Amino acid sequence: MAIATGGAGGSGGGGASGGILGGAGGAGIGAWQQQYNKYNPAKKMNKVNKAIKTQKQDLYLNEAKIHLKILLKEKIPVFMWGPPGIGKSAIVRQICKESKWQMVDLRLSLLNPIDLRGLPYLSKKREEAIWLKPEFLPLDGIRGWQKKGILFLDELNTAPVSVQIAAYQLLLDRRIGNYIFPDGWRIIAAGNRETDRAAVTRMPSPLANRLIHFNVSAHIDDWKIWAQGEGKVDSRVVAFLNFRPKLLATLPKEEIKAYPTPRSWEFVSRILKLYPTPEDAEKSIAGAVGEGAMSEFLAFMKIYQDLPDIDKILDGKVKKVPRKADVLYALSSALVVKLKKKYLANFLKYTLRMPPEFATVAVRDAARNGWADKIQKLPEWKEWSKKFREYL
Repeated sequence: MAIATGGAGGSGGGGASGGILGGAGGAGIGAWQQQYNKYNPAKKMNKVNKAIKTQKQDLYLNEAKIHLKILLKEKIPVFMWGPPGIGKSAIVRQICKESKWQMVDLRLSLLNPIDLRGLPYLSKKREEAIWLKPEFLPLDGIRGWQKKGILFLDELNTAPVSVQIAAYQLLLDRRIGNYIFPDGWRIIAAGNRETDRAAVTRMPSPLANRLIHFNVSAHIDDWKIWAQGEGKVDSRVVAFLNFRPKLLATLPKEEIKAYPTPRSWEFVSRILKLYPTPEDAEKSIAGAVGEGAMSEFLAFMKIYQDLPDIDKILDGKVKKVPRKADVLYALSSALVVKLKKKYLANFLKYTLRMPPEFATVAVRDAARNGWADKIQKLPEWKEWSKKFREYL
């Protein structure tokens, strides 16, 4: 989804007949004034400026991933700014996996300035000090290093200023001392914002000017693609966040240790496997996402446990559709999780009986899970797409 931008419309201007600077004299000026009043660029620019102020400036992670892939074609270093735990490093790993590139995840906050330059040793032959390259900096296809990869400088702005300064030459000149950064490798950096209550160090302007900056944030649709695929997140967690998407990532207004992020919901998914029931895991869930989110999640779990039999629905044996919104959110996710090729027709028939907003949630999630082509080949798809056309 691209960020919309406004255009300031034409500024009018004189006609073909001499007008403004001579010829018709006053008549030309009058015509120009009429054109000016008609288009009134000042008013139009006020509207544009107002629109710009209200635009969403953040990129969702999948949007950022698209732009990163484009920029990686050139040696352009990028910095991603965003709250903790939303998946900034995850999309860099995805890019490397999809491109079959190597990745080095380097936390500059753990380094001293000398660590980037390396250590000197005395060369008796040359009678001078020679700097040894740090083992974490890549080489060009030798000693186990691939020809292409990404050096990911995570938490760059939590590093001391002295370390950030040491990174100048690497970011700008792609070298440090005698070490030359491989031609096939790229650099991406990331960190939290000052507003994220993180212990960040203000980035010096010269360093900031060497980077392309993206503000990124989490979105439920992006997260579900990962959660229902590679992440293998518990279907109950996915169903709950379908119902309460604002709880996917919520920055606390005060000093609270546990709060919802995509990372902490992944913790919840893993916690659920360790306890007989969600209620038994209450304290651990609260320790991951906080008391408020835990209470809402456990209340939702009571609804989830009372869902109709998902297997019977997909077998075509249950046709009745619940009416309550919270139940329908839970049901939409549960159907997608258990979906198989042999159930696709019954799945589509059942969603035809669901309210439009829930039918489209279920089918879109199924499409994101790789069923799009097969669903569109079904005879039932024609009826489905006609019925829910305006919601697609």
